[in-house]
Amino acid sequence: MLRQDMYRTILAGMLWFWCTCSMLAQQSTPVPEVLLPREQQVYGWGQSAPAIRIEVRAVPSSSTVRHFATAVLFAEDGRLVDRVSLRDDGMEHDAIANDGVFSHEYTVKRPGRFRLITRLERQDTAQGLRSEKWSRAVTFSVVQVPYVQLLSPKPDSRVSSRTRLSGVLLIGSEKQTYTPKRGEVRLRCWSEPAATMIAPDNPSGDFSIRVEFPRPGRYQLFVGAQTLRDGRWIESEPDGMAVNATTVWLGWLYLSLFLLLVAFALPGKKVPLYCHELRLITPEGEQPLEIKPKKLATASQKIPGTKTELVAQPGLQLLQVAGEQSEHIPATISQGDTLTLPGGYKVYYTSCKIDGSTRVPRYKISTRLKRNLVLASAVLLIIQLWTYWRFNQLM
Repeated sequence: MLRQDMYRTILAGMLWFWCTCSMLAQQSTPVPEVLLPREQQVYGWGQSAPAIRIEVRAVPSSSTVRHFATAVLFAEDGRLVDRVSLRDDGMEHDAIANDGVFSHEYTVKRPGRFRLITRLERQDTAQGLRSEKWSRAVTFSVVQVPYVQLLSPKPDSRVSSRTRLSGVLLIGSEKQTYTPKRGEVRLRCWSEPAATMIAPDNPSGDFSIRVEFPRPGRYQLFVGAQTLRDGRWIESEPDGMAVNATTVWLGWLYLSLFLLLVAFALPGKKVPLYCHELRLITPEGEQPLEIKPKKLATASQKIPGTKTELVAQPGLQLLQVAGEQSEHIPATISQGDTLTLPGGYKVYYTSCKIDGSTRVPRYKISTRLKRNLVLASAVLLIIQLWTYWRFNQLM
């Protein structure tokens, strides 16, 4: 019996101890935890002051216990900057009501280095108790960085499938042009819906971005500047504009026509004209012969008393033998050759001298350069047709 009473006493004491600890735990105020901003986070002040999102994790309120969170902001020298009330009611900048995360978006008044501390106040209406806890301090910075201002094309303008987006880098409220050092600033650009945008790797104070649209339609273009500060990339707010892609880019067509015009504008090939002098030996005697082509036309001379004809082509230092053919009569003869014909006829090719020159007409493809230009023009025309098909999705 005594042992049973002792067990009951011990059990009652343990139950009382557990209830006491539970009540004390319920009455204690939790230490708030700052989620945002993060320690040593850096915000960029571009065209306007950035909105600093403040999030603090604590505990949700109940019908009898209310929690109130206040963020206190100090300057680097310890001077009080502002007090900001945080919300956990799902209103304004708070995402979910009564989830224990108190939040607010605060806009700073000037760049600088700041220290943030959060106070969490607990009010127990049932017991009439009040207590508070402070979070650890979080330090963050706001620095001035350059931002983008787009200049051309004009908003809502009609552009071709390939165009250029021009803009400048500015800094401060005075909109002064900012010239970055090499590797200090990079551009981030995107489009809705997606389009190909190629920005320069090292932009200067003014820059140009190549844009290629895959098909006709209305596109929203955005360009933002990221600046390197203390080993971190800080992005300012982007600038954007809407454009309407309506026509295919005709650059390949213009280049094709230009190459074709250059090909036909080039002078034709210079062709030398030769004067061919011969001696004809016949049974009646000897007589001189001369064959000389004019311009690009061929010249011929029939051998009297035979069926053979000698033909001279412009630019050739030989004569072609036409008419009577046999195994003893060659197809061509050149300077110094002797042509023996039936009936005792002989032709001595004595000399071949340059007697002027002529040019191939411009409309005829004669030189290698002209042929290459015409071929390149055809290739560019094929590329233009393929670009037109792809842009308009004909298939």
